[in-house]
Amino acid sequence: MYGLSALPAHCSVKKKCKLKQVNESFVLKARIALWKPEFPLDPHDPDLGTWIMITQDGVLGCKACTLASTGTNYAEVCVVGRSARRKAKLRSHDQSHTHALAVATLTQCQLCIGEAQRMSDAASAPPFADFKEVCRLRRQGGPLRGIRGIGDRRKVARMQKCLAEGVREIQRNHCWQSNVFVLNSDARSPRYTVRFAAGTGAQEGYIVRRGVLSHVSYVAMKKHFLDTSTTLAKATIACVRRFCTTLVGTKKATFMPDLFKHITQHTEFVNADAEQTNQLANEDLTNALGDICDPELPNAGFHGKDFTHGMRRLAAAASGQR
Repeated sequence: MYGLSALPAHCSVKKKCKLKQVNESFVLKARIALWKPEFPLDPHDPDLGTWIMITQDGVLGCKACTLASTGTNYAEVCVVGRSARRKAKLRSHDQSHTHALAVATLTQCQLCIGEAQRMSDAASAPPFADFKEVCRLRRQGGPLRGIRGIGDRRKVARMQKCLAEGVREIQRNHCWQSNVFVLNSDARSPRYTVRFAAGTGAQEGYIVRRGVLSHVSYVAMKKHFLDTSTTLAKATIACVRRFCTTLVGTKKATFMPDLFKHITQHTEFVNADAEQTNQLANEDLTNALGDICDPELPNAGFHGKDFTHGMRRLAAAASGQR
């Protein structure tokens, strides 16, 4: 609970723990000594030795990445933990693009520079089969961790974001062609969700598509507004703005004001929980009371009271959805 430092120096537990740490460090150093020939700094010049660095405490690092200041854990010489110091992890770093660039910068070997360039040119997305498998597993529900044969949990998470952005792009393209929208809002602390149903005209074949605009934390937004109804109204518009933003949450996020205006101008039906605060939020959005000069959804003339979400199902049935 308090760590080894809180134990007296003569404590047998403390001595055993220290002895165990020393033994683990000794075993790790012995393993690294056997692995070093497999991880040369420059494969074309074995005389340069290995890129692996190891401290007295058994912390690993990379000579090339340290001198090139790549900013990774290997460059900072802070690779710790049993899983991070396995041979497979070392192999993964040895074959990474970042390490190849560091080696090419350090050695100025033309062969290393050529290999780094080829790795840069060959960098591509995972194959379609991997995305299909991630999508299949995600549709089964529950959180996804590492998938054998595809990658660890971080790679799977990135692939899920790519899939979500692809679905969002399909939905945006459909919304551009739609001329009527139905918005259904639902709040469950702390998340506020807005779903949509968008229908095209006769020229496009009366196609209706439903989906989720976005989620926001309306609880976090409460501190910026005076009352809950205003918070919910702003949360609805925030969901629309997030839907109209490509690559949201990244440095390349781009807001699409034309799509935002198209959706808000063509929304004709808003549906929310029958609770009075939610209904007041929709009235603020549509200026149902006639006291707002510039409402966010000026053409929404119909309001739905979602009694245990039954109104949303009726609205979906009216738009041709099952």
